Amino acid sequence: MGTRPLVLIADDNPGMVETLADIVAAAGFEVDTAPDGEAALALLRSKRYDVAVFDIVMPGINGVELIRRCRAEKLAPRFIAITAYTGSEYVNEARAEGAEAVLAKPLDPALLITALHGPARPG
Repeated sequence: MGTRPLVLIADDNPGMVETLADIVAAAGFEVDTAPDGEAALALLRSKRYDVAVFDIVMPGINGVELIRRCRAEKLAPRFIAITAYTGSEYVNEARAEGAEAVLAKPLDPALLITALHGPARPG
């Protein structure tokens, strides 16, 4: 029996976390959630995630810092950032630190699922 990819979703908005978790689980992924960057980092240290989806702007450890800490600790999931602040410098920083995609809120569920499946491979 194959295993489903494991996704971590971190956002300080509980409604957003619940909605995203439902969408991602319905698409066939296994999902864990975190209410903030600190909890996300603890989970990333405890399990091997395939993808981490997180809000860029969170209290405490923001999304950019979350990527930096994961890289420093050699925790290497793929990173997808989400944000309502698309004009923010954080967007550029998230990309520079290694976010594979930065998606604008409100999220288009189809775009999120496409991003979770990974970048298109040249062929």
